[in-house]
Amino acid sequence: MAGTGCCRPGYRRDLCSLYEALTRDPSLWDKRLLLNSDGRRLFESLARLLLEEHPEHRRLVHRARREPTWENIARMAVLSFYACAAPRPPWLEQPYRWRRPRPWPRQGGRGEAGSPA
Repeated sequence: MAGTGCCRPGYRRDLCSLYEALTRDPSLWDKRLLLNSDGRRLFESLARLLLEEHPEHRRLVHRARREPTWENIARMAVLSFYACAAPRPPWLEQPYRWRRPRPWPRQGGRGEAGSPA
C-alpha cells in the first residue's frame, strides 16, 4: 500500500491509509474544500483510531472535527502521524473551466422606458 511509507513509527498504518483515501478521492470534498457526509464518516474512523492509541492529539482532532477543511485535516495528519508533506488536492490542478455569462433580458424588464409602472 502507498500509505505505509509516510507513516511515523509508533502509529498504525491504517491511519495513513485512511488519510490517503481521504486526500485521493474528490467526491469526499465539496467545492469549498470541506468534507461532505461520506468524507466525515471516513474522517471519524481515522480520528477514532488516532485517539484510541494517542489521546494526546485530542486538540488537533477537535479542531479538525469542528471545522473539517482541507487545511485543518492536513495539519492534524502532519503534526501527528503523517511524516510526508501534506499533498495538495489533485483535482485543484485541473484547468479552470470558464462559462459564458447569461445574457441580460433585453425586453420586458421593470423600469424600462415605455413600460407601464
